[in-house]
Amino acid sequence: MDLYPERSVLERQPLKALYLAFHVASILARTPYWSLRFLVPSLRPHPAWTYKRALIVRVLQAANDARFDLTLMPGIAGAVVPPSEKGLDKYNARLAWIEALEKDDPLVCGEVKVAKERAGVESVRVPGYWTLKKGSEWADKARPGEKTMLHIHSGGFYLCSAHPSDVSANFMRAILEHTSAERVSRTLSVDYRLSAAAPHFAPANPFPAALLDVLAAYRHLVRDLGFDPANVVLSGHSAGGGLALAVARHFVENRAALAAAGYAGVGAVVLGSAWMDPGMTLRGPESSIERNRGTDMFPPGYLPQPPRVHAEYAVTAYRGPMSLEEAARNRYVAAASRLVEPAEGRGLFAGFPRTYLSAGGVEKLLDSSLVVAERMEADGVEVVLDVEPHAIHDFIMFPWHEPERSSAAKRIAHWIEG
Repeated sequence: MDLYPERSVLERQPLKALYLAFHVASILARTPYWSLRFLVPSLRPHPAWTYKRALIVRVLQAANDARFDLTLMPGIAGAVVPPSEKGLDKYNARLAWIEALEKDDPLVCGEVKVAKERAGVESVRVPGYWTLKKGSEWADKARPGEKTMLHIHSGGFYLCSAHPSDVSANFMRAILEHTSAERVSRTLSVDYRLSAAAPHFAPANPFPAALLDVLAAYRHLVRDLGFDPANVVLSGHSAGGGLALAVARHFVENRAALAAAGYAGVGAVVLGSAWMDPGMTLRGPESSIERNRGTDMFPPGYLPQPPRVHAEYAVTAYRGPMSLEEAARNRYVAAASRLVEPAEGRGLFAGFPRTYLSAGGVEKLLDSSLVVAERMEADGVEVVLDVEPHAIHDFIMFPWHEPERSSAAKRIAHWIEG
């Protein structure tokens, strides 16, 4: 398939310009009202928030509209963002190509192989981006004892990029700022293929396409650069967090076969506001989905009734040939779901590497992190649950979300190095 297709009808002018202009104008028209209203702390979305945070979150809520996202998509539906070396020096970064997995690569096995054949997807060559800690020098091979992060960006599986200029790169960069150069001096972010779905675009790259891309990046680290699997930290935030958990599960459930092939899994997993219940099975009157509807970055008024789900386009694009119920029962897609069950003869998280779950206390997806942490603890996993009480979804990604962002990033960096 063409990784860099032509722009879709949805993105063509003049309708695109007219819609975007209307959407931006509507936000600007409401901003003066919010600016005056939030002068009173009790009238802010959360009374503990500063005036600045209240205003920024309200603008984010207004901008986070699925139609707005789809109109902005720069011709990358069902693809990867075209690789670019532009601006990499600014971020102390470099482009890396990740070769496709061979058809007979031992990494493709078990449930992932079954899902791959059902969805009709193959491994392809994709780009990735290395980010080096300031003052560090590049090395073609892993240094003795060197740890690294294999990072998976956010974006609901249909937006964003691993390029260091993308807003999602702020998550990984915040953690790297607080690591010691002797232990973690660089991270690799993989630009996995983005999913797409009708009616906006031709269906493309459903699960497990992105997972295959992450596995190829893992092979690059272990086979090509010589990193000890125990020194690879798998990290991801939002949708990327759910994907990171799926990759970790793949190694756990196929441990013997993959270890025999030299793929001994990862040493640790870091999840930030991970999206782990796309079917919204945890929803209820007292759930975080309902409780935090006015304090998260998503539109407070939009909360579809069953059987529809939050971020419906993203869920549809990612699940591909699976029905919504199948996706909600799939432990690789919905680890926090009420409907998910473990593989026969094992606990749902038995054998998982040590895991760090970071989440915001006022985000809609909070319950997913609480449920997964509880399930991990019950299965004997070394797990840390770190909830910032007044933080929104994916707060580590936003430089303005201080002091929570820096304090959480410091704790994660210390935990990685421990």
